[in-house]
Order: sequence, then structure tokens, then C-alpha cells
Amino acid sequence: MANLIGVPLVGCASHRLNLAVRDYLAPLDSELGEVQQLMRKLRTLKQVAKLRTKTELLPVLPQDTRWSSTFAMLKRFCRLREFVSAGDEDLADFLPSRTAHRKLASLLDSLCDVESVSKRLQADGLTLLDARDRLYYI
Repeated sequence: MANLIGVPLVGCASHRLNLAVRDYLAPLDSELGEVQQLMRKLRTLKQVAKLRTKTELLPVLPQDTRWSSTFAMLKRFCRLREFVSAGDEDLADFLPSRTAHRKLASLLDSLCDVESVSKRLQADGLTLLDARDRLYYI
């Protein structure tokens, strides 16, 4: 259709970024699943009450359609980690291992760069060349 009307077929850069990040996150699905299970457990009434005595932060769950919600969940996990006790019997089975935690911390650092590019892609007056340069950066 684009060729018939003489308009180049240009995809949405944010959508392409979303697909690329989804592929990037795929090898860490099991670790992200562990964090998601922990966040679900932390949202129970009993666990929220325990957390409230230590912090005002609440767990965040991801949405399947956007990588930014996974990023928000990871950020919140890293901030809540210090308030979650490994000695708590209710949570012991849900806490990621140290190896998984290191992988997730590294992933969070990588996603910080992706988030800044994503914000720039949403700017007004962005040209195709600017979008290409931003995506090339990551």
C-alpha cells in the first residue's frame, strides 16, 4: 500500500524499541519470573503490613505489553530488597538467589540507558534521523 501511494513505510521507533527490549529480556525470563512472584507475595495484606513498618514503598507488578513496567518492577525490587528479610519464612522461597540478584542488577543498569532513549523517542519534533541515532546508541 505504501508503494502505491508513494509514501515510505516507516514503523514506530518506540514499538521497535519495545520489541527489541522484549527480545533482550527473554534470556532472563526465569529471574524476572522470580521477582514477579516475590512482588505478588509482597502485595498480600500480611506482607504489605510488614513492609509499611519499614518503608512507604509498595511492590510493583509488570504488564505484559510494556517493557517499562518490567523496568519499574526491577527498580522497585532493588529498593525494597533491603527491607525484605531473608529470615522471613513466608518469603524465603520467593527471594532470588545471589547470582540472580547480580544478573538483575546488571539488567537494571542496562535498562536505565534504554529508558533514557525511550524518553527521547517520545519528544516532539523528533526526525527519522534522530530516531535512528537514538536507537543506534543502545
